[in-house]
Amino acid sequence: MAFYVVNTNEARSHWREIVDHASVGADVVIERHGKPIAAVILYEDYVALQKELEDLRAVRRAQAALDAWQRNRGGARPYSQVREKLVRVLQLLVAVALVIICGPAHLSKAADGIEQAATT
Repeated sequence: MAFYVVNTNEARSHWREIVDHASVGADVVIERHGKPIAAVILYEDYVALQKELEDLRAVRRAQAALDAWQRNRGGARPYSQVREKLVRVLQLLVAVALVIICGPAHLSKAADGIEQAATT
C-alpha cells in the first residue's frame, strides 16, 4: 500500500490533495518537526480499526494509571478500606432511596440507615 509523508505546512497548503490521496486508499502521514503526529486514512479503514483503536487507548490509559501509582504508592489504599467506604456509601444511598420511594412514613428507618452509614 502506498503512503505519503508530509509536514504540517505542506498538509495545510495541500489539504485537498491529501484528502484525495486518502480517498483512494493511500495513507498520508503528517509530521511536525520530523516526527509523525497524525495520519489521514480512508474512512472505511478507520471504521474497521475503531475497536482496535479503543483497545489501544484503554491500554495507554491503564499504563498511565499504573505509572502514576508506581510513582506514588503512598496514595494507595488497601482493598478492605475501599470496600468499607463503598459499603457505607451504599447504605447511605439505600437510606435516601427509602425516603424517596416510601415517603415520610419510613423517615425514621431512613434516618437510622443514614446514621449507621455515617458512623461506620
